[in-house]
Amino acid sequence: MNQESFGEKTIRLALDELGLRYVPEQEITFLKGDSKKSRRADFYLPRQDVYIEFVGGWEAPDPDERESERNRYREKMRVYKQNGVDCIWVFPKQLHYAPHRIKMGLDEIREERAKRKPERSVFELVSGKWFTIGLAAIIIGFVLMWVSMFLATGGTTQTKHLQSFMYSGNTTEPSLIGWSILAVALLGIGAFILGAIVALVAFFARAKLVLFR
Repeated sequence: MNQESFGEKTIRLALDELGLRYVPEQEITFLKGDSKKSRRADFYLPRQDVYIEFVGGWEAPDPDERESERNRYREKMRVYKQNGVDCIWVFPKQLHYAPHRIKMGLDEIREERAKRKPERSVFELVSGKWFTIGLAAIIIGFVLMWVSMFLATGGTTQTKHLQSFMYSGNTTEPSLIGWSILAVALLGIGAFILGAIVALVAFFARAKLVLFR
């Protein structure tokens, strides 16, 4: 973690004053159209899904350094905008009213998101990692249940022949194969239920973040 600058400390104190939960030095990866593998934002507000950047070098005293820093920040702004990363940019001259700047930035982002709501697609709601894991568990569970039911009820000559081995002798006590099929069925049911729960939780969590943020 980089040493905290005066501007970053001022912003951190402002966030504490506003009672906002934040993560310092948040890394952002997989940004499209970026020459860098990742970016690091000064602060991230997880509840609002908003980043905060202190543009410290914007007013550098040396003209060459100032122009270089501004070009660097402009490129970062471009990448964030292209990837839909909501960020509050705090300039050096805004530090003396940092809490107000942050509140104003959050209001602006909230209004902008309200305008973008109709453009949100269903794909955004089902593109999360945990939703994908849940969906995979549902599919695996369904396949296991189908296979166990197919073997237990008999759908072909081979499976009907297998049923004769599912019970021990003339009793109705299941054999090892019968218990194995039952175990597969229970495993399938468990995977299906667990996957459904994970997928639903992930879906509604994503919906809250995407549609109602």
